[in-house]
Amino acid sequence: MEKEQLFLQLEEELAQALLKKDPEPLHRILDEEYILTNAIGSIKTKEQTINKFHHTVGELSFFSVTNGDLRVRLYGDAAVVTGTQVQHATKEDQLLFVKVRFTSMYAKREGNWKLVAGHKTETDEYKN
Repeated sequence: MEKEQLFLQLEEELAQALLKKDPEPLHRILDEEYILTNAIGSIKTKEQTINKFHHTVGELSFFSVTNGDLRVRLYGDAAVVTGTQVQHATKEDQLLFVKVRFTSMYAKREGNWKLVAGHKTETDEYKN
């Protein structure tokens, strides 16, 4: 498998985790030192991200999570993935549509590729 395809597959596994309500990919892919930064500058650790995942999938039912505009850049033992993700879900019979733009930074750690940092920002395309 080409390296670029590996990162596209990892991003798809993370998207599918929402649909399947399965946190396993997060435990496996996120590095122990993972940090996620959102548009207002708040940060979340791996543990906080997984806790938020449990809260989100408990509250929402996702029926579509689609990655798009994906681009992979390789830098030796590091890689950057940029793209968009469109999420369609329901919450108490209300339809929700969200589009986010994201950046994921991967690093090779002890022979495995791990997601070490991320940034995401909601776009205004699907404001509810």
